[in-house]
Amino acid sequence: MNFRKCIVVGVILILVSMIIPLMNQKNAAGENNIDVSINLVGLPPRVHSAGYPIIVAGVWHDLLVYKHNFDNVQIKLYKGSNEPIDKNETNFYFWEYNQTFQGSENYIDISKCVNSADMFKFRVGLHISVEQGLWTMALFSNDEFIETKTIFVEAFRPGVSFYSPDIRLRVEPFTVTIVSSETQNLKVSMSNDGNVPMNFSVTFESFSNSASMTGVGEITNPNNMSGHYVKFYANNLKPGIIKINSTISASPQHIINASFINLIPSFGTTFRFEVYVGRAGYEIEPFGNIVVQYPKEVPMNHTETRDIAVYITGLESQLEFTVSNIKLKGVKLNDVVKETKSSISIPASENKENVVKFTVNANRPEVQAQIKLNVKDITTSVSKMFIINIPVGPKNTTANIEPTQQNDSTPAILFLAVSMIALVGIMGFVVIRKKSMDKKKRRKKKKGLGEDKVRVR
Repeated sequence: MNFRKCIVVGVILILVSMIIPLMNQKNAAGENNIDVSINLVGLPPRVHSAGYPIIVAGVWHDLLVYKHNFDNVQIKLYKGSNEPIDKNETNFYFWEYNQTFQGSENYIDISKCVNSADMFKFRVGLHISVEQGLWTMALFSNDEFIETKTIFVEAFRPGVSFYSPDIRLRVEPFTVTIVSSETQNLKVSMSNDGNVPMNFSVTFESFSNSASMTGVGEITNPNNMSGHYVKFYANNLKPGIIKINSTISASPQHIINASFINLIPSFGTTFRFEVYVGRAGYEIEPFGNIVVQYPKEVPMNHTETRDIAVYITGLESQLEFTVSNIKLKGVKLNDVVKETKSSISIPASENKENVVKFTVNANRPEVQAQIKLNVKDITTSVSKMFIINIPVGPKNTTANIEPTQQNDSTPAILFLAVSMIALVGIMGFVVIRKKSMDKKKRRKKKKGLGEDKVRVR
């Protein structure tokens, strides 16, 4: 019995010796009421699906240790559940505050660490190549253990996708203005598909002083998308089509060590947008040393008269033209009437537009009328054909004569009306005159018969 009692007492003593330290640890944790928060710089904390705080390898984090009843703290972070014997940057990190901040070299930014009234703020990070998995964070104060927390270390995983729509901006020739793709609600988009913040930048191969993009230099956070408008500053540009190539790049932010950059893949794409320097609704056709702007189609109503303008810029050229299924009423060059009906010499004009204006009348209903232009660059002898299509609508039953002809016929109509009135007057006068003469004859005849009767008696 004595032997059995000794065994029981021994077991009890062993259990008590194990329980008391655990109770002390629990009481210490309860008394200090410690809490820890970890987040990427400038972002809220992230939590693993199992509820563990997340640290991403290779980038800076803010590690907040909320304090109560202690004025110093030591933090160990190690891979797995047991502190390794052979410690290196792939499996172990140490940070502390004891009157000053210090810790694993190159993995703490002391200038960003803060000791405030209610917490210690550490700016810390891990090597970019550490393995993903569960790590243990052990916290101490005055070298006495407080508690441990399980941390999920996430591998460094940058990722970006780009989307660039077809963007065509338009400006009027020889004007000073700024145009933006915002008016068309067209954006160059960047999606951050990784787990680290990314910075957006752009480089233009030409017109670098005129072309720009909004939001350059801003940071796009993980699982977010940023949209960027294209802008262009136009300063008295001559007509033409400007094609601007650019390179869009994205780079991870808050990287711990510059040497890590060599381990990071590059992210970028090429993008091109166009600037149409020309008039609204006009085709722009550069060739040789000249640029022609013309409307591709001009619908007209039957009997309608309209001016159709063509703009030619550049060196000297020759314009030959023909019209079909429509009446050409006149041609002007820079508001000067031209007597020719088939060809015009266009002077050189680098800093302004030559305006050729065709005045046409849609005198035939329901036809496909055309103005054909053959423009020749005198300096290179290169020619190019352009066609202006003019679909004419149904017959206008309310006006069969074009306005200019109606105005010319007004005197004839007035003369005809006056003549008819005069004719009616003459005819009326003749009728009245005849009736008056017939009446007089009847009176004379009646008077003669009366005299004969008196003689007989």
